[in-house]
Amino acid sequence: MKKTAIFSFMLAIVLVFSTGCGVFDFLKSDKTFSKSGMSITLTESFYEKENAAYTAYYESPLILVFAIKEDLSYFEGMNLTLSDYAQLVIYNNSLSCDVIEDNDLTYFIFEKEVNGKNYLYFAPVYKSSDAYWLIQFACESANYEELKDTIIKYAQSVTFDSDADAVSNITV
Repeated sequence: MKKTAIFSFMLAIVLVFSTGCGVFDFLKSDKTFSKSGMSITLTESFYEKENAAYTAYYESPLILVFAIKEDLSYFEGMNLTLSDYAQLVIYNNSLSCDVIEDNDLTYFIFEKEVNGKNYLYFAPVYKSSDAYWLIQFACESANYEELKDTIIKYAQSVTFDSDADAVSNITV
C-alpha cells in the first residue's frame, strides 16, 4: 500500500513537470528571441507568432509578449524622455494609469478585459538608436503577482543592436 502511494505521488510529479504547464517555466532553459534589432531572453516555453499589429509577438501558456517599434523619425523635433514617450502612449490609448520608474525600467501597468477574461499588461518602454519601443507583457490579472518577478526579469533582458554593430557589417 505504501509503495503504491509513493509510486502514485512520483508519477503525479513526473506528469506535472512534463505537461509543459507554464507554472513550471522556471525549469525551462532560457531562449533569446530577436526581431528588428531587438532581443529578449524568455524561456523555451515561448514561441514566436506572426501578428501584423506588432513588430514581434511571443506566446507561452501564461504570458504573452507584444513588441511595437516606432521609428524615431515619427518624433522628429521632439526630444522625448522614456517617461515622456510612456505618457504619450498612455494618452494616445486613453488609458488611466501612471508612469512608473523602478527596477531600471520605465513602464506603466493597466488592465483590460479580452474575450471575457481580465488581463494585466506590464508595459515598459525603451529607446534604441533608431526607435522607441513599447513591449507589453500580458497575463491573466489573477496570475500577475505570481508572475511579476519573472515578467520584470524578462523586461530587464531586452537589448538592442547598436549603431556600431550595424556599421561594422557594412562593406565598401
